[in-house]
Amino acid sequence: MSPPERAKLPTEIEDLQWMVTDDGSLTLWDKSLNETYHSGCGAAAESLVVYLSNSGVLGRLASGLPTRVFEMGFGTGSAFLLTAAIAEHFQTPLDFWAIEIRPLPSYILAQAICIEHLKQALADNALSLPATPQLEPNQSCSEVDVLNMEHFSRLGQLTDQLAKSWPVDLLDRKQFSISLGNYCKLNLIIGDATQLHVERDYPELCSQVDAVYFDAFSPETNPQLWSSLVLREMHQMLAPGGCLTSYCVKSAVRKTMEEVGFSVSRLPGPVGGKREVLLSRKS
Repeated sequence: MSPPERAKLPTEIEDLQWMVTDDGSLTLWDKSLNETYHSGCGAAAESLVVYLSNSGVLGRLASGLPTRVFEMGFGTGSAFLLTAAIAEHFQTPLDFWAIEIRPLPSYILAQAICIEHLKQALADNALSLPATPQLEPNQSCSEVDVLNMEHFSRLGQLTDQLAKSWPVDLLDRKQFSISLGNYCKLNLIIGDATQLHVERDYPELCSQVDAVYFDAFSPETNPQLWSSLVLREMHQMLAPGGCLTSYCVKSAVRKTMEEVGFSVSRLPGPVGGKREVLLSRKS
């Protein structure tokens, strides 16, 4: 069955078009690959459910636990910015690492996600927060235990800061680091993830990452990133008990995950999106 036709808008990059996903948020469609950066069923929902919530990062940040994340494929920066907004709201340190072979220009980052894009995804997906120890006067439990728009109040400021600080010569660099807000740091590695050697090049990440957002293009489009070689590096990064989350639940991917040492399970996907998504834990 062919995917439904969704509204598309041009960008200044020939091979890329904006696509309006089913929850009203935007993603990019790569014409050369015939593949989108996020699920057409809802880009915001995918970032919130598959990555922020399923990985345990949402719970950690809400509980005040300093958190280190690694993202495979920085893309439009949406997953990072949503995670950073949560870290700022809960005043919890976030050390976010990502690798990207083709960083996008700043104007793409500035347009990719905004607070208005979250309304439908948050309404459809009730994402629980850790129990609040003490409620404010006249505040019911239901007002504090579910993720809502208020938690993303810093999203616009963080997006503007990231876009304004984005170097024009990024493709000429090997790495770019920036502090955002009061609690977030981004470390972007520019390069080919198949050449990533954590122990040699980034020993500070070995067994020190709490969660991996594995958001590579599909195994059909980019099979090298789903190889045992790359997944072994992800496993090496994670601290014991750390999680890798992804939208892909193909049996071949699950088998490779298990071969490199992950304990693999499936969780429900976002409302209106994929029925199941992947959770892989380092024992």
